[in-house]
Amino acid sequence: MAEQAPPEAYLVLTAENGQRHVHRIVQPATVLGRGAGCDIVIPSPRVSRQHARLVWDGERFLIEDQGSTNGTRINGAPVTAAAPIRDGDQLQLADSTIEFQASAPTVAIVLPAPAGGLSVDLSSHEVRVRGETVPLTPKEYLLMALLYRRAGAVVTREEIAREVWPELEGDVAGEAIAQLVTRLRRRVEENPASPARVLTVRGFGYRFVADPV
Repeated sequence: MAEQAPPEAYLVLTAENGQRHVHRIVQPATVLGRGAGCDIVIPSPRVSRQHARLVWDGERFLIEDQGSTNGTRINGAPVTAAAPIRDGDQLQLADSTIEFQASAPTVAIVLPAPAGGLSVDLSSHEVRVRGETVPLTPKEYLLMALLYRRAGAVVTREEIAREVWPELEGDVAGEAIAQLVTRLRRRVEENPASPARVLTVRGFGYRFVADPV
């Protein structure tokens, strides 16, 4: 039997520069840590490679420490066994603080526009290019937001399938992903035939370039 998909929920990470990164939870188990193979990568040397795991057990979300060196806390209390996590709780992984939200983020979280002129407002689900709002379908927006949050990093086709099509539990053909990327490029690229923002990384997936040359 397939695992039950979790309800809408988000983890909001605040970086040292104050920028907030929003990750939508789309699978029953989400691993957080410094390692590149984690579902949510936290680039802090004090965070263990596989630090903690967020689990939806069919009724509630639980947080589990994965034997990390510097520990996991909820609202300041150490996590020693699987512990429930609720809307608004503060999760601390070593020196990194993450807010758990059980619905769409309640404050406006705008990822600032780089020199390339593209910005994403994660509260209103709007994408702007050089100040102009770009009309996107829901799937196009989910893909754009995922790539933007992970700017500079390769996002695999498997990750795209899980986040953009959570209702299909990742069972999405590569052709469907490629077609979605093509449609997104038509919306956000100056020249979709020669993309400068949404790049293909052959054999792996796609990468968003925040400041195209």
